[in-house]
Amino acid sequence: MYDMSDLRALVVDDNVHMCRLIRAMLGGFGIREVMEANDGADAIERLNTNSVDLLIIDWEMPVLDGSQLVRLIRKPDHPLAYVPIIMITGYSTEARAREAMRLGVNDILLKPCSSKALYQRIIDTFINPRPFLKTDDYFGPKPRLEIEKKPAFPTPSLEDLTSSALDSGELTLDDNLPSVADDLTGPAKDFAI
Repeated sequence: MYDMSDLRALVVDDNVHMCRLIRAMLGGFGIREVMEANDGADAIERLNTNSVDLLIIDWEMPVLDGSQLVRLIRKPDHPLAYVPIIMITGYSTEARAREAMRLGVNDILLKPCSSKALYQRIIDTFINPRPFLKTDDYFGPKPRLEIEKKPAFPTPSLEDLTSSALDSGELTLDDNLPSVADDLTGPAKDFAI
C-alpha cells in the first residue's frame, strides 16, 4: 500500500454526507490531514490559509461550482496550479468527461464512488504523474491518449450466435412453436424482438 500519511487533502462538496464519506475513505488510505469545504468559495478561503497536496472537488455546487473553482486554480501563476485535482460528479456523460479534461483535472470519478476507485485514481495520480502542458487555451496535466473504442472481447451478434448454434445442431427451429411476442400483450408487444 502506498504511504499517503504525509498528504494533505481538501474535499470540496456541498453534500455533507458525501464530504464525510470521502474524508473517511481518505483516512482509511492513511491521509491524516483532510479538510472540508462546502462550496468553491469556502474552498478558496481554506486554500488561502492552508497548503494541500490533493484536491477532490464536486462538480455541482452552489455559489462557486467545481468547474469554476478548477478554472481559478489551473492558471500557471496560481500557487496551487500543479496540485492534483480529482473531480467527482453525479453526471456520467461523455460531454462531462471531456469538459473535465479541458478544465485540466487529473481524473474524474462518478458519484457515489467506491473506495477502490478513489484509491486507484489517487495512486495513479501520484505514481504516474503526467507532465503539465501550457497552450493558448489549456493548462493542466497532459491528457491521456484517447483509446479507440473497441471492446476488450468482441461481442458476437445475435445472428452470429444463432447461425453458429444452428450449424452445430445445438439449436433447431420449429415453426410450430409460438414466439415470445405471441405471449405479450399491451405496450410490451410493441417492444418484442
